[in-house]
Amino acid sequence: MFEDLDRARYISFATYRADSSLKSTATWVTNYKDGYAFTTDPTSFKVRRLKANANVIVTASNVSGKAKTGAVAHHGAATLLSPEETADVDRLIRAKYRVSYPLLISTGEWWRKLRGKATTESVGVYIQFPPSS
Repeated sequence: MFEDLDRARYISFATYRADSSLKSTATWVTNYKDGYAFTTDPTSFKVRRLKANANVIVTASNVSGKAKTGAVAHHGAATLLSPEETADVDRLIRAKYRVSYPLLISTGEWWRKLRGKATTESVGVYIQFPPSS
């Protein structure tokens, strides 16, 4: 796909708000099928925005979501994945981020349980890009 996204530890995933402004979020990403994918909370704002507008902009970024110097903005469309596909993406994310995943994700799940919050199942987000001309 895109070499810069293949190498990226984080991406800036930008979705469109109702007023057409962009909202970016840093996320982990993995290669999936002929695009990229990640998992997230199904009640997150990015999921709500995707349901209204599937168009997205993806850029290689740092952990805070700031685009890397000279990073290319890739325009694509995102869709939500089935539970089976989400499980596949989760396995790929766990493999790619094998050190960070247990520290960040598992710790967050532990804190939710400690505070009496129910753990939330994830949903996969699949990003495809138009063919190059």
